[in-house]
Amino acid sequence: MEPTNQQFCMLCNHKIHGRTDKKFCNDNCRNAYHNKINHSENILIRNIKAKLFRNRKILSETSGDRSVCTINRSLLVSKGFQFEFMTQMHSNKHGSVTYFCYDYSYKLINDSSIQILSPNKK
Repeated sequence: MEPTNQQFCMLCNHKIHGRTDKKFCNDNCRNAYHNKINHSENILIRNIKAKLFRNRKILSETSGDRSVCTINRSLLVSKGFQFEFMTQMHSNKHGSVTYFCYDYSYKLINDSSIQILSPNKK
């Protein structure tokens, strides 16, 4: 005799067979359901990561093979650098702020100059 409290898949509404605590009829439905739930959050995170990776690439290309270089701020802006996207910032006791974009860092020297510090370059 079949139980009277039938369970149905949360995505496709098909009848579920097996354990009584199952919520989905198969792995495809489970994955599709969670992808649907997290879609807008994933888009936001993906867009932020893309901007961070782009900023890092711009810092890498601009610094070339130099470990430290000073450039004009407008050069970074012209390449599409977005200063509001960084992975970390650190201020020292003198009030100087260093911004990080993954393994690259930069300091604002004045309103028009920026010093880029590249990782592991000589």
